[in-house]
Amino acid sequence: MSQSESRPVPLILSLDQIDSSHLPSVGSKAFNLSRMTVEDFPIPPGFCLTTQTYPEILSKEDWDSLSEDAKQESQLHSIRDRFSHILVDPALQSEIGKHLAGLGPGLVAVRSSATAEDLPDRSSAGQYESILDVEGIDACLDAVRRCWASLWTDRAYVYRKANGIDHSVAKMAVIVQKMIAAEVSGVLFTADPISGNRDHIVIEAAPGPGEAIVQGKVVPDRILIDKKTGGIVHQALVSGRTEFCLLKESIDELSALAAKVEDLFGCPQDIEWSLESGRIWLLQARPITVLPDANKADWEDHQVYSNVNAGEVMPDVVTPMTRSVIEGALQNLFQVFFNIIGLEMEPMALIGRVAGRFYFNVNAVIAMLISIPGKRNPASLGKVFGGYTAEFEKVDLEGLIPAYLPPARIRWRKAIWGILRLLFSLRPGVERRVTKQLDLIRRKFEAIRDFYRPDMSDHALCSLYNNTIDDAFNIGDMTPLMAVSLVYSAVFFGLCSRWLGDEKHTLSNRLLTGVGGLEDAQSGFDLWDLAKILAVNPELLTIVQSEQTFKSLRPRLESNESGKAFLAAWDTFMAQHGHLCRGEIELANPRWAEQPERILDMIRTFLPDPEASNPHKRRQQSALRREELLVECQKRLNPLKRWIFTKIVRKAQLGSRVRENIKNRLVYGVAMMRQVLLELGKRFVARGLIESPDEVFFLLQSEL
Repeated sequence: MSQSESRPVPLILSLDQIDSSHLPSVGSKAFNLSRMTVEDFPIPPGFCLTTQTYPEILSKEDWDSLSEDAKQESQLHSIRDRFSHILVDPALQSEIGKHLAGLGPGLVAVRSSATAEDLPDRSSAGQYESILDVEGIDACLDAVRRCWASLWTDRAYVYRKANGIDHSVAKMAVIVQKMIAAEVSGVLFTADPISGNRDHIVIEAAPGPGEAIVQGKVVPDRILIDKKTGGIVHQALVSGRTEFCLLKESIDELSALAAKVEDLFGCPQDIEWSLESGRIWLLQARPITVLPDANKADWEDHQVYSNVNAGEVMPDVVTPMTRSVIEGALQNLFQVFFNIIGLEMEPMALIGRVAGRFYFNVNAVIAMLISIPGKRNPASLGKVFGGYTAEFEKVDLEGLIPAYLPPARIRWRKAIWGILRLLFSLRPGVERRVTKQLDLIRRKFEAIRDFYRPDMSDHALCSLYNNTIDDAFNIGDMTPLMAVSLVYSAVFFGLCSRWLGDEKHTLSNRLLTGVGGLEDAQSGFDLWDLAKILAVNPELLTIVQSEQTFKSLRPRLESNESGKAFLAAWDTFMAQHGHLCRGEIELANPRWAEQPERILDMIRTFLPDPEASNPHKRRQQSALRREELLVECQKRLNPLKRWIFTKIVRKAQLGSRVRENIKNRLVYGVAMMRQVLLELGKRFVARGLIESPDEVFFLLQSEL
């Protein structure tokens, strides 16, 4: 054993004192900062509290509780709470005070440096605490405690578990550095993390401190540099700014530093930096753990994706089960729609997944539109389909035509037949037929709900699940009606743009705002009605305010007549809206019916002053403003256009109701699928196939 390996590791090391033998005690973040400090990179001066200072407070009982999923969350909270109140040894306090004094007056930044952080094959960026603008020894000690505690956040614990990292060997060192009063901050990549091009350097920058960029709270300027020539390949500025927030000299200096840091560590690096009084400081460097294949990136570089519409119902990363169900359903849905218009194009070209989320591919939409003869603005229509947003102003959609579009063409014999069917769908009585079809779908799901029993055989349960999928997503005769609603919307937005100059669809969206008859929107009104029942009955109000769980609340309500009336209204609400939730297409998301306390909390928000938030009055006011706006629009048109425009407005409003109510029916089916999947999950747990019922959502449909 060498002398360096045998000598004890100090409690505190200055960054320029750390060597390779200290890596297990300081973590990779501190070690990388030390390497750059020694090589004279511009690193803020600082010191590191090694893992020798990290308190070992976990008992056998803690480890036993963490091994049980049901106790894990509360136990982690208990561990963090103990760290936040731990007393730091007076001798260590004194040493920290001396090192703080050595940094000179002013603020410091306190950052975590875990021993399992930023390894060559994985990055744990953003898992642990960083506390900025810390002043004085007491605040510094509090920040150190927060860094220690952050090793035991739910997110960090799950990350280690998922990556096979032994919790018992994970330790936390803490870095304390001079705080940089950043005028501009950002992130520097020595390879393009999007395209995988290793000949490019990417600089992301925004005014102010850099934490907001790292955490995704600020959209930065982005500039692409050729690593060999130093020339600017491409730059994208945040809307509202006309110049990059860095001078050319700073861009050149950052590019040079990027190349040197990559040479030092021998692989592509993700570097955080700040600019203070004209001087660049490097705050952190870690390896870029995953880079895409640059040879495959050119096509994707020119694809434009939008989740403005998709993000409403699927805002988060989708689980494998949801993905496998949705992709199959969308393939069938798009194929039926393509058959109506005679279009030959790969149905799944219309959607893609970016960072695990569903997006619409605007290129595919444009390819579909330009395959149809006639004068139109495909770029503008692509914006409408993708959900109009100011971000589209930065995208040269016209430049995508005809390059980088998937193949698409119209088969006219099929198209003529499909158009005839579409025209037939436009005959009088559309709304009545839609209502009838929606009721039929609802009755199918209610029949499935009534048929479901937890004691069903495995075979019967799987058959029920497959039948639910078929009924939820095989909408049959509804597809032409959906197509009609899209036609109405396209014509409506086109007329608003052409006749009223509404290029950004501000006016047209206002004409569709607050349209009645939307089933999911009705939940807000019914929720307020529940609150109103409580507001006028002090006895009920007191009971509801005094109970924290619905399980303890229900028996108390059942004990008097007023409570029974409230419960009847509550049960009606849950029967009509209990299938809803945030991200309602995601199978893993719990429904309102599973979270009665969440609904109680929503009701309580109305209670201080119900009339101030009366949605019925707001809907009346919205309808009045909408009709006043329609009158204003009509005055700007000649009699013929006025008549046409009014008809199309009403049809577009109908189309809006059709789309939303069809979606609500599908969500009802998704809720039924979730119920069946959870029962399957319980059976898999009983057989030792998975650890918890929720893990069933991380299987594929084909694996059931």
